[in-house]
Amino acid sequence: MTNAGVVYVAYGLKARQSAIQSIAMLRKHNTIPVATVSDEPILDVKHIHFGPIDAKARWAKLNIDKLVEWSIVVYLDADTRINGNLMPLIKIAEDFDLVIAFSENQGNEIMNHISSEERLQTVMNIG
Repeated sequence: MTNAGVVYVAYGLKARQSAIQSIAMLRKHNTIPVATVSDEPILDVKHIHFGPIDAKARWAKLNIDKLVEWSIVVYLDADTRINGNLMPLIKIAEDFDLVIAFSENQGNEIMNHISSEERLQTVMNIG
């Protein structure tokens, strides 16, 4: 099997509880290793301590590749629910430096946190 793993960044009780639910769904369909970057460990999951905690834990997210030993890292938001096998995604990631999947639930709100110019530039470079 490819050297791959899933990592969550989950600071705070609400985020950890959401990650626990996500990990349970993930494990129904996958045997891939899991780790969390968090302020408190989650039972039966590799815990990675990283600090200091900044707004929305962005610095931890940007450093995930330095915090884990896997050559392929699948980052999942704590509120993500996995309903299938991740191996097709991991196989794709073997040939690319970065693979991104948009949430179908975002609709017209996709990338609403960035300027319209940056959003257009991003969407034009996806295809």
